[in-house]
Amino acid sequence: MADAPAGSAARLRLALAACAVLVASCAAHQAKQQRDTDLQLISDLLPGHYDDQVQIAEDRRAGRVPPEALTLSIVQVHAGEIGVQMFYLQEMTRGTRDIKLQRLLSMGLANDQVVATVWSFTDPPRWREGDSTPELFAALQPPDLKVMRGCNLIWKKEGSRFTAANAAGKCEPGVSPGGVPQYLRMRVQLSPDELDLMVREEDAQGDALVGHATDSYIHFRHTPGT
Repeated sequence: MADAPAGSAARLRLALAACAVLVASCAAHQAKQQRDTDLQLISDLLPGHYDDQVQIAEDRRAGRVPPEALTLSIVQVHAGEIGVQMFYLQEMTRGTRDIKLQRLLSMGLANDQVVATVWSFTDPPRWREGDSTPELFAALQPPDLKVMRGCNLIWKKEGSRFTAANAAGKCEPGVSPGGVPQYLRMRVQLSPDELDLMVREEDAQGDALVGHATDSYIHFRHTPGT
């Protein structure tokens, strides 16, 4: 009879351990479901046509120097050999066909985070009509792209919007004309009607290099009907 309490204690410990494993498993499953939901929401919000006319008008009224008049198009594309959830981003000078920037984003989950891998094109002019004819990307092959090293954007949900940023001191390392190591820093703020972008050159500590604004977001608003 003396062994009964010891046996009961052992069974209790096993039961508690099983409960702990179950709770941890449920928590991990819920976290995975939340990341899947976040990925889908971001994928739904990103596509569209944007411009910065509202910011230009507000800056002029406030006596600030407005940003350049730009349009931004983001379309979901299908390129089976590269990835599933992919988006073509094209920034242009408003009212012209002058393309300022072309990128491809491939969205996915990694280490329980929503991550966008950023790609540049080896032959950008070939894809300049991609905003209006996304079927062009059916022909996309791995040699057509170059991954931007250290530029992965990590997405987070903050209240009613999503934010994304790449790690400081990692993206596209280079050297400034003055011989200072420099890196690209990208930040994104995404809500149902607005997409804010900031791209600047920083040093290894994440401080803006001379001539680059500390806060240089361009505030793009969804064009009605897109």
